[in-house]
Amino acid sequence: GEYPNRVPLKNIVDIETFEQWPDFTFSKDKLRIYYAYATSDGHKRWVVEKADPNTFRPLVYRWGVDSKNVLWQYGVVEGADPETFVVNKDDTDFAKDKWASYHRGKRID
Repeated sequence: GEYPNRVPLKNIVDIETFEQWPDFTFSKDKLRIYYAYATSDGHKRWVVEKADPNTFRPLVYRWGVDSKNVLWQYGVVEGADPETFVVNKDDTDFAKDKWASYHRGKRID
């Protein structure tokens, strides 16, 4: 299929500071965090707009945290607490914090 927002990576990524975390779908450079998803014709990569590259760390699977946010793939998990956030070891689609439980980036009650 067509990707209407396709932009060459060299126009976005700072190649000199680019790092890929081993075993994670996240990568970073000095300015941004990126999320990549494997497809049949390579990878689709998104800029994680609200992630802080200075404090971001991948957790497991498609989850990550920075000093202010919990992230699922390339979006913020609204209301989640990054300090108490824990991913379920038996099923990494699920996680919880001191406020709620989450499934694939969405709050569940």
